[in-house]
Amino acid sequence: YNHPNAKVVSIHNTQTENTDISEQFPHLKSMYNLMPTTFDPMHIMQEADLVFFATSSGVSKDLAQDFIQAKFPVIDLPGDFRLPADIYKKWYKNEPTSDEAIQRAHFLLLPLLHKTICLIKITSSLMLKADYLVLANP
Repeated sequence: YNHPNAKVVSIHNTQTENTDISEQFPHLKSMYNLMPTTFDPMHIMQEADLVFFATSSGVSKDLAQDFIQAKFPVIDLPGDFRLPADIYKKWYKNEPTSDEAIQRAHFLLLPLLHKTICLIKITSSLMLKADYLVLANP
C-alpha cells in the first residue's frame, strides 16, 4: 500500500457499499480512508492503470472478464487464472474461468513484476511458502 510508484485510487466491494473499508477490515484503518464504491469496470479502467483483485477464489474469474476483454492489466491475488480448468475444478470444487483466459496467461517471477507491469494483461499470484509466482501475459 505504500509503494512509491503506486497509488490506490479506489476500493470496490461487491457486497457492502458506503461503509468505511476499515469497518469490514480493521487492519486497513491506518492505510486507507477510502469508502468502497460500486464495482464498475468501465469507470475503473478510466481512473486506474491496473486493477488488483483480492477476493476469494472463484470471484475474480467472473469480475475480471470485462478487463480481460479490454486487455486491461489485472492482478489477481487468489489466482483464478493460474491452473488448467480440470485441476482448478478438482482443487477448488468450483467452475473454472474460460480456457481462452487461462491460455492467455503465463507465469513470471514476482521480482520481475516491477519491470514488466506495463506489459501485463492477465496477472495472478500464488503463494507457496515464502515464494511467489505471478501469472501474466506480457
